[in-house]
Amino acid sequence: MAKLKNDLFNISCRSFLKKDYEDSYNGAEILLNHYHSRGRVFFLKSVIKICKHFPPFHKVFFNLNKFRKFLIQKKLEPLEKKYRNILSFLEIK
Repeated sequence: MAKLKNDLFNISCRSFLKKDYEDSYNGAEILLNHYHSRGRVFFLKSVIKICKHFPPFHKVFFNLNKFRKFLIQKKLEPLEKKYRNILSFLEIK
C-alpha cells in the first residue's frame, strides 16, 4: 500500500515537471481521497498553483529536481565503485 502511494506521488511529480498540471492535480486528488496523504497533497497542489500563476517558478522547481538527482548520484557513486565488478557481472547474465 505504501509503495503504491509513493509511486502515485512520484508519477504526479513527474507530470508536474512535464507541465501537465491537470494530470498532476488529478494524482493529488487520488492521493487525498484514497490514501489520505494530506501533507504530500498540500505540497503538490501548492506547487501547481504557484507555477500556474507564476510560470517562471516552474523552471526553479525543475532545476531543484535536477540538483536533487545530482546529489543522489553523488551519494551512490562510492557504492558503484565498490560493487562495480558485481554489477557488471549481473548485467552480462
